[in-house]
Amino acid sequence: MRPGSSAPPAVSGAGSLASDRMLAEAARLTRHGPLVWLCATTRGGVAFLLKAGGAVHVPLPAPTTEQVATWTEQLTGVGPGRLAPILREMWSAVMGPVLDACPGAPQQLIRAPVACTSLMDR
Repeated sequence: MRPGSSAPPAVSGAGSLASDRMLAEAARLTRHGPLVWLCATTRGGVAFLLKAGGAVHVPLPAPTTEQVATWTEQLTGVGPGRLAPILREMWSAVMGPVLDACPGAPQQLIRAPVACTSLMDR
């Protein structure tokens, strides 16, 4: 997005992912840091990063829907000494690759639930 512009950055194929209004709102929020949408499927995951300069697609092979369900179950019943290994695994599979795709060290990374970005700027 150009400085002073309120138009969202061009995102190829984004029309099928989100409404123009949501993309414009998300682009406005990038002034606070990259916005991240995470998606897990049966074949792997993906992170969609929207930054002030445009959008980035980050493949995440490990977080399948089955793996996310496993992590959720593990975190729900985590016992003493078991949290750190789960968080390390999640970091390696999700947050590490997401942060690697961000230029420099972002001051803030915003995980954006689809269609809920309006709640984040209140």
